[in-house]
Amino acid sequence: AFADCGKPVWLSLTLEDAEPVAGQPMLRSGESLVDLLSSLTDNMPAALLFNCSQPEVMDDAVRKVVMHIADHANPPQIGVLANAFPLMKKDYKGANESLHDLRGDITPEAYANFAQKWAASGAGMIGGCCGISPEHLKLIKARLSDSDSVTWGQHGTHMGPARALPERQSPAWAPLDLSLIHISEPTR
Repeated sequence: AFADCGKPVWLSLTLEDAEPVAGQPMLRSGESLVDLLSSLTDNMPAALLFNCSQPEVMDDAVRKVVMHIADHANPPQIGVLANAFPLMKKDYKGANESLHDLRGDITPEAYANFAQKWAASGAGMIGGCCGISPEHLKLIKARLSDSDSVTWGQHGTHMGPARALPERQSPAWAPLDLSLIHISEPTR
């Protein structure tokens, strides 16, 4: 639907994290990630992001995307923005219904460990969603800055191994003329 809009399209997806199956990432809405990737083959977005899901499920998704786009002429950037919330129950009413506790085990150190794994698997953009603090992001930058294969955008955003998008495609600094379209799957 957006293939001919003339702007880079960034697609954000949430992953099933309550009952994941190792090696078979699913979208929170129930579809297989592989099925979605197959449907996008001719209209691959400029970026494919996984957000607002538990850090433990992100690496399988990154690996699936990397395998799927290996021969793609213009592969998308892959991004991860995990959260630090505990799993939500199936009867969860929504993000603005109440305050949420944060997982005590998702410390800056633990999150940076996840980030290193995601980067090694092929994620070119790494940040944080709910509950991920500036301290988490500072440690990620410090850890990943040690790599010569990593490039950095403004504000310390990890832009990945030698596949950084041209400045005109970077969403973190999109001008008010909406130079990209970011589509995000609704969460629970």
